[in-house]
Amino acid sequence: TTTTTTTTTTTTTITVTIVTRTTIIIIEIYDIFWLISPAWIGSIAMSLVSLLGPFSGPLSDRFSCRIMTIIGSVLCSLALGLSSLVNRVEFLYLTYGVLFGTGSNFVYLPGILIISEYFTKWRSLALSLVMAGLFVGILICGPCLQLLLSSYGWRGTFRIMAGVVCIVIFLACTYIPNKSCQMEDEESNTPSPRDSNESLDAKTGNSETGSIVNGKCIT
Repeated sequence: TTTTTTTTTTTTTITVTIVTRTTIIIIEIYDIFWLISPAWIGSIAMSLVSLLGPFSGPLSDRFSCRIMTIIGSVLCSLALGLSSLVNRVEFLYLTYGVLFGTGSNFVYLPGILIISEYFTKWRSLALSLVMAGLFVGILICGPCLQLLLSSYGWRGTFRIMAGVVCIVIFLACTYIPNKSCQMEDEESNTPSPRDSNESLDAKTGNSETGSIVNGKCIT
């Protein structure tokens, strides 16, 4: 369970921090291409991280969190690689805004769901640690991206980030559904035989001391 928490924190931090720190890269691109509305690129990516939740949630239940995270990390890496090759800024709306935003959602949401599969008693604490690690990553990612931009430019930074995101593919392989925890949840939601009998007695008018027939109590 500790390994799962650490892995989830790492996978969500890598993708979400890149989305939230887009401003640093967009400013660099704006100075080169004189983009009219650079804010839309990051806004599209950040909004898709949450807006696609109703779709990625059921898909995670159907295909497992591990498969969805692997697909998401591949999309993110592909999106960053393609973004480093564009010669027209309009393509960034598709490669970074749409493709990377979609991949980030496929990584972020399954990372939260897998915590619910592994923890019952300490679930709130585990989720709190994941979110704390996420925002620590956001704090660190800004200066790191600025250093990369100064050393390699925005194209090189995109390519380096694409390589970093590939790490998520291997980390996602540790996302193995915890069947025992799921069984505990099902057992806790399943009424016991005694509760079922008491409910049936209450509906039929029977009790442990007897039954009522024609206004008389028969034990």
